[in-house]
Amino acid sequence: EKEEHVWDEMFQRLEEYKQQHGDCRVPQKYAQDKKLGQLVVTQRTKMSFGKMEPDRQKRLESIGFEWRARQEKEEHVWDEMFQRLEEYKQQHGDCRVPQKYAQDKKLGQLVVTQRTKMSFGKMEPDRQKRLESIGFVWRARQEKEEHVWNEMFQRLEQYKQQHGDCLVPQEYAQDKKLSGWVHYQRRTMNSNKMRPGRRKRLESIGFEWRVR
Repeated sequence: EKEEHVWDEMFQRLEEYKQQHGDCRVPQKYAQDKKLGQLVVTQRTKMSFGKMEPDRQKRLESIGFEWRARQEKEEHVWDEMFQRLEEYKQQHGDCRVPQKYAQDKKLGQLVVTQRTKMSFGKMEPDRQKRLESIGFVWRARQEKEEHVWNEMFQRLEQYKQQHGDCLVPQEYAQDKKLSGWVHYQRRTMNSNKMRPGRRKRLESIGFEWRVR
């Protein structure tokens, strides 16, 4: 009976902790209430050995107690990083966080880790879904190359507006990158490596593959 009374008292303290902090994640070495920190560890240990009393399990779960502390902490960290990624997108318009992002090194590392997990087939489906919902792209190199191609295509459109055609001279002083890009598109076409979607876009603005 005494043990039951002590447990009830500790449970009340856990409820109070939740009211203050919004969760039941009491640190193991919780300076403000060391006994409460120890209680939480004890409950998880009993659960892992299958010795948790059903009524206590039910009461703990009713206030959002989670049994796997490490998994819980990792989930909390991931959610926090996801929010930072959302904020990055709001500021920059995309999720292209540089690997060595000076303003938030941890965020840069998170992005790399997610792509690595995806490439090894170890990405959790719900996380994959959440990342893709904000426009996260899995292949960073491919994404960058696509971005560069689109930018160059826009420059070609501007050239056409000014000159009436897409016949950019090979040595075009005003935009050497554009002349080199146009030459590369023709070379890609000649070697049958041109993507159908890109070919279609180029031809839609009157791009000619063979020039004299």
